[in-house]
Amino acid sequence: MARSLGGYGRCVDDLTQARAAAVHADPRVCEGVAGGLSEALYLLRRYREAAAAAEPLAKGVLGGFVEALRALADGAAPPRVELTGVPHIRQDHVTCAPASVAQIAAYLGDPVDHVALAETVCYAGTPAHRLRAWAEGRGFAVAEFDVTLEAARGLIDRGLPFMLITASTVGSHAQVVVGYDLARGTLLLHDPSHPYLVENLVAPLLASQAWCGPCGVAFVPASRAGALDGLALPERGSWDARHRFEVALERHDVAAAEAALADVEAASPGGRHALQLGLELARYRGDGEGQLRRLDALLALHPHTRVWVIRRAEVMRGLRP
Repeated sequence: MARSLGGYGRCVDDLTQARAAAVHADPRVCEGVAGGLSEALYLLRRYREAAAAAEPLAKGVLGGFVEALRALADGAAPPRVELTGVPHIRQDHVTCAPASVAQIAAYLGDPVDHVALAETVCYAGTPAHRLRAWAEGRGFAVAEFDVTLEAARGLIDRGLPFMLITASTVGSHAQVVVGYDLARGTLLLHDPSHPYLVENLVAPLLASQAWCGPCGVAFVPASRAGALDGLALPERGSWDARHRFEVALERHDVAAAEAALADVEAASPGGRHALQLGLELARYRGDGEGQLRRLDALLALHPHTRVWVIRRAEVMRGLRP
């Protein structure tokens, strides 16, 4: 509670007492206390103390944080940017994307009822092309892209929170990126399923989601039409073609879907986007052999990706004589 309210001094007091009392605690509990204490001290700009508190974690995933702390002068501003005016809107059942868009739209001066939006675009989840079509119909410029730290920094530094879509074997989840912290190596997130600020380590996030992007979506109102000018957003053209592809297949316009696929294949032959769209077109046509070829190629790019392993098994079962 104290952390969520910015009471970092109270956090330091409580965690210091917890550390003193936890002499026989499980090592993972001690590591959690050390991580929380070092974070609170860092946010208070007491970097020497923060580095000492984080020392037990120096050989783990927070090793880079410890090194960054040692390089900071006490009292100096941390290398952290957070768009604090983004409201936190909780999702309902499978409405994470509409809730995320509602947060961004409210921050940009165009508030929308996320429940009404969900009723417009959702059905057991949120098809990305329907959400984009809604946003463009409302006057937003929409840019989908593969998320990198550089792209995230570029958007946040221009005052543009954006949606981050992560995927798993059984589904996907949308959150809002509202900032970054270079010392901690994190993105700052509003997860619509949680009431507090979330930090996600950038390197593990991007590595685990490389098979699907992860996808970022920026929404820019007409009043700030030039906000994306000169900003490098990786694979934006491929995501634009993917949107055209999904819209075309929904209306059963195979020729238009093939044209969108051809654009992606010409830009990046054998790349992830071209293979994924080719896989979807093969599935639409009931072409099991075509699906299998593309799944094998995707698994060569990103081995052991569970969703593709499962789909490959399903396709092979359908090809049995």
